[in-house]
Amino acid sequence: MSRFTAAEMQGQVDVPRRSGQGEIPRSSQSALSPSRDPTPLADLKRAYQDWGAELWRAVFAFSGGNAAITDDAVAEAFAQAARLSKEVRNLKAWTYSVAFRYASSELRRAKRLEPFDPQIEVVAPDPSLTGVQEILEHLGELTLAQRKAFLLRDVFGYSVREAAAILGTSDVSIRVHLHAARRRLRHAIDESTD
Repeated sequence: MSRFTAAEMQGQVDVPRRSGQGEIPRSSQSALSPSRDPTPLADLKRAYQDWGAELWRAVFAFSGGNAAITDDAVAEAFAQAARLSKEVRNLKAWTYSVAFRYASSELRRAKRLEPFDPQIEVVAPDPSLTGVQEILEHLGELTLAQRKAFLLRDVFGYSVREAAAILGTSDVSIRVHLHAARRRLRHAIDESTD
């Protein structure tokens, strides 16, 4: 499984890779030749370039700033998408779902959420958003479902319907978790400013 760092996901660093680390082995390249329908892999590459960094930031915030879990979750999501590309109908929703599921299982396995490192600056997708850093510091107080709903809806701006499709749940469930997340975050921020 290849690993991607925050800088790589944001396109800021071009890191040379060893063979087998993010490359297609030469022996497999013939199976991916243009004569054998490269469209699914070309679509996957385009998807990674278009919204891979957004997915990385969402999982990074969801995992409480744990870059290792984020790297693994995003890499696993795209690796599974490559294997199952012909079966996936909505690539973005499916990839988000896989990445969140993987990160959730890793967080459960660790039995705790790593505290968010306040030294890490997370850039909000919308520059007009303020207080993102303070909110992210309190994400660990939310349940995993609340955190997913909050990040997709309030941080990344997806509609309730889009967030529900990404997470494979109902609109009502998203609204319930979103309401609870906002209430808990408001309470946590109010307590920390007192």
